[in-house]
Amino acid sequence: MTATAADIIPVAKLLIAPITDEERSANIAALLPLLDRYATEANRVPRPDLADISDVLLRAHAHATTPASATAWARISPNDFDASMLPALRVFGVGCRLVLAALDSSGAQLSYAKLSLQLAQKATTHRTRLQRYLDYHLEDQPVAKRELDDIRSGTGYLDLESDLRRMSYLVSDNHDLLAADRSFEANDAAVCLTLADAIAGELAAVPSSPTPWVDRLWSAIRNVYANDVRPTAEWLFRKTPSELAHYRSIFVGYGRPKGNSQPELDQPAPTPAVPHES
Repeated sequence: MTATAADIIPVAKLLIAPITDEERSANIAALLPLLDRYATEANRVPRPDLADISDVLLRAHAHATTPASATAWARISPNDFDASMLPALRVFGVGCRLVLAALDSSGAQLSYAKLSLQLAQKATTHRTRLQRYLDYHLEDQPVAKRELDDIRSGTGYLDLESDLRRMSYLVSDNHDLLAADRSFEANDAAVCLTLADAIAGELAAVPSSPTPWVDRLWSAIRNVYANDVRPTAEWLFRKTPSELAHYRSIFVGYGRPKGNSQPELDQPAPTPAVPHES
């Protein structure tokens, strides 16, 4: 019978508890005090994928809470390691998934934000009519033409709002030239601003981007896991690499940005002083 990889390289099975609806509901409340405690700065550097980080944290937490591993962690003196960081790994791991979902939702909302049908049709019709006579009369004006070409490339309702505001200025600045066009109406510029304000009002109901949450979450995870839990695990399981394998780096595959004088991101944090067992 052909040997399998598991036969050649035995790997202990690790049970990761499924994330329940109750846990998701309670996660943000549990996450907030951890962010207040550990998110000390905004780490605006290339970040690994939140889904990957979540997997690393959930696996590390699952291993740290097995009976044998929990016993090993408990032997470390509280003066050398804050044991409350271990249950925090689970909270961070679930939080990564919730924030990732929020990012996806926010991106979809911003890209496909919905206006009332009546407003969308009215604004689009107004823009189309103005675009037609602006293109005709301002074609030979390089500055205005570049502006119109850029307006023409816009898509989505966020661009529609911006387009109307820009058209208002073009109409006002070229009023005498445009007034002779049979499609021109005296209040065209004012209607542009009215419609743009209405669009802005409806889009204001779209949830704001959760990007600041990503920065704080990343900062806290770096401080807890990358700077403390994993270096301590490297010492604690130094003689059992198969155990240490459950504490993977969150920086794998992410080197330093070009021009950055800081150490490579995928280098482990400095190993702490050898913890004392209590």
